[in-house]
Amino acid sequence: MVVGNDPVDSQEITHSDLLDSEGLGLPERLRLSNGGFSTEEPHSALEQNATTATIPAEQQGDSTDWQDNANWATESTQRFRRQIFTGIAIAGGLLLVAILVMWSLSDSASQSTVAKNPAAAPNDGLENPPRPLEDTPAAEPSSNTPDDASQNVPSPLIPDGDETEQADPGTTNDTISPPPDSVPPTPGSVIPAELMPMDVLGGEDGGSPTTPPAATPGVVPEQSDEPAADPLTDLPPELASFVNLLDLPGNAPDAPPVTPGIAPADDLVVDQAADAMLDPMLLATPPPDVNIDNALKFKVAIQTAGYPLTSFVLVCSELTQVPIQVDWFTLDLAGIPILQKVDDPQPGWKAIGDLMDAIAAGIGMEFEQEKTRLLLTLTIAEAQAKLKTVVNTDDFGVEQESAKTLVDRIANDPRWNEREQLNLRALVTDCLRIARGIDPQLPEPALAHWTARADGLLTMKAAANSPLEVFAEQWPLLEGGQSGPQLDTAITLAGLLRQTAQANQVACIVNWDDARQRRLTPGQLVLPYANQPAGQMLAKTLAPMGLQVRTADAKHWWVGTAATYDRMPLLVIGDEMGPRRDEILQRIRDAAARTDTLIFIEHDPVSDRYLAMMPRFLYRQLPTILRPFS
Repeated sequence: MVVGNDPVDSQEITHSDLLDSEGLGLPERLRLSNGGFSTEEPHSALEQNATTATIPAEQQGDSTDWQDNANWATESTQRFRRQIFTGIAIAGGLLLVAILVMWSLSDSASQSTVAKNPAAAPNDGLENPPRPLEDTPAAEPSSNTPDDASQNVPSPLIPDGDETEQADPGTTNDTISPPPDSVPPTPGSVIPAELMPMDVLGGEDGGSPTTPPAATPGVVPEQSDEPAADPLTDLPPELASFVNLLDLPGNAPDAPPVTPGIAPADDLVVDQAADAMLDPMLLATPPPDVNIDNALKFKVAIQTAGYPLTSFVLVCSELTQVPIQVDWFTLDLAGIPILQKVDDPQPGWKAIGDLMDAIAAGIGMEFEQEKTRLLLTLTIAEAQAKLKTVVNTDDFGVEQESAKTLVDRIANDPRWNEREQLNLRALVTDCLRIARGIDPQLPEPALAHWTARADGLLTMKAAANSPLEVFAEQWPLLEGGQSGPQLDTAITLAGLLRQTAQANQVACIVNWDDARQRRLTPGQLVLPYANQPAGQMLAKTLAPMGLQVRTADAKHWWVGTAATYDRMPLLVIGDEMGPRRDEILQRIRDAAARTDTLIFIEHDPVSDRYLAMMPRFLYRQLPTILRPFS
């Protein structure tokens, strides 16, 4: 079909309808939508040809790219192509990254292999620096070709004096080739000497670099049967000073410094004293302090025929809630019975403090007020008067001076106060009388309570089937006794002890220091079960509190803890020691050292016996301690 002067093809008309209306300059009403298809009513071919004919030839020539495939692709097709191109680009990038990672890993593995086996590294002249000029022989000028000149240049990796000999092709090599597993290093793999690190342990020759033995081809290091040197004891002098500063022993560098000393005998086994078994919560919460001055103002009136002294003390403790300790050691040495009857010289209402002072003054005693308790004891003047004849050494005769010297070594220790030094002097002097065969002057009950004899241990010939292991307890636990009637209400701890002691006609001495550490006061309420012996009743009542009742003798009970009893001092009179006296004394000291216990032991040259003040738990084990000398 021909319209005007230009031939128009129907196919071109169809293509032109699908093109963008703006790109072809079509009117606004012919703009396309919905993927390039017009929404208006179709026009006739004549109108389309007329419109085409009105377009100038210059504009028609400019739009020659309307036949491009991109113009004929739909939006979904173009999006699909872009996605394909993007996926291909991503896959290519990932592949490239994987190749780079694999290459870097293989390169690092090869470098680590070369570092571990430097002798097997390839001979690369670019990586190895040349030898110094003084070590490399100068190349003589030659007119050879470049190829010949390159053959005359010595290898910078071959050490001085090492020259490889070229063997004839026809020469037979009679040497045995090394096994395949051990390939000797080639001359090219030798590490130059100047590249080796400085040998800081080489002593005077440590400043020069050395080639390791494995770097010399064909040389096998010599095997030695001598043990390897200790790295701490066989150090060069340059480093020995540092070891001396640290004070480390050569065979055990982590062990602490050991101070040489005299170790006890290996066969010496000593049991420890009883543990206090104090609850940590009791340490964290100490008992409240008692205002003693206010407590002693409490008014009372006693109407009785008389109390035993220990019972009166328990009554005052129960009324005032103040622990009152009896200085039994001083009263016992002075010969004052604590079961004596005491009474108010002027009966009537009065402050309990005044009543206590009046009764104590009537028997030559006093109440000393301390921070947390009261102490009933003798005055210093009264104690000196009571013990004057005991501390006198006139009855020692010609050996008076030696006796005084030995007593002073024990009694004049600065750890004791004036009253304690007086009591200890009296006890040591009387025990020395017993050791030298002189009649003692202290009361017999006092000697039984605070002294002990260790006779026969050095001459003991015990049977093999029944050897003497330990001494018996001096103050055994209470087992029998009358418990009294069953109570239907609670009673104070001080009241229970006083009532049970009166039922058995004994004196009860309470160590209130042990009770106070367990937050027990004289007013602690208890309700015992009395349908059993007194020993069992008191043991079950006091066991939760950690207290025990022991019988010092038939007339005296002592209440306290096992730990306090084991550490209670005892003056021991030993056997005649003979020529091994130094060994015996040292063994006793070693036993005390093993238990971390302070003892005082002295040898009497006149009687050849020893006097020792030691805790009771150590005295019980003397048969075992001195068995090697029996």
